[in-house]
Amino acid sequence: YVGTPAGLNKLAFTIGQELEWRFRTFRGEYVERAPTMNLAFRVNPARKVRFDESLKVAFEPDFCFRLQKYGKIRYVPSAKVYHYHRATWRGYFKQQLAYAEYGTVMYLKNPSKSKGDHISRPGFFVQLALFVLLLPSLFFLPDFPLLVVPPVALTVSYFKSLFEVRPKYLLTFIGMLVVRNLAWTLGLIKSLPRVATLIIS
Repeated sequence: YVGTPAGLNKLAFTIGQELEWRFRTFRGEYVERAPTMNLAFRVNPARKVRFDESLKVAFEPDFCFRLQKYGKIRYVPSAKVYHYHRATWRGYFKQQLAYAEYGTVMYLKNPSKSKGDHISRPGFFVQLALFVLLLPSLFFLPDFPLLVVPPVALTVSYFKSLFEVRPKYLLTFIGMLVVRNLAWTLGLIKSLPRVATLIIS
């Protein structure tokens, strides 16, 4: 279980609060992946799998997905770690931008895992898709009224997240969602050369 240390600023606390919600609401005994901040594994299979060093980030899920060829990863909520999250908007944006750039490649390597898991919930991918559609829909809205659907659906999705997580700092939470979606949108664009290389090879 990933907990949030005391004494963090609003942004770091809010990032931690949302991550804790993901862990707290997971009811399974086994997970498909875990971040290295709270992951332990047997040495022999890990030596066979090894980290993909071409991935600057997102190497943990790739490692865990391939590790499962040798066994299961058990989730032990009574084993707790406390993690310090990004404390500045700039730092958080850069982190999420990198996650998007390399996460896209990671999911191309493991396409069956792109449906989501206990950390990357399906709702995240829905919000990202709606955010990607947001700007074109607003630009062409006067000519195509049906394009009002993406911004309305994204707003509903944000309110759903608010209701689920019940964050202490509402505006910081909404800001976090927007920054994350923006960073991932730009990161997806940034990942295109890597994706093209992977597809060609």
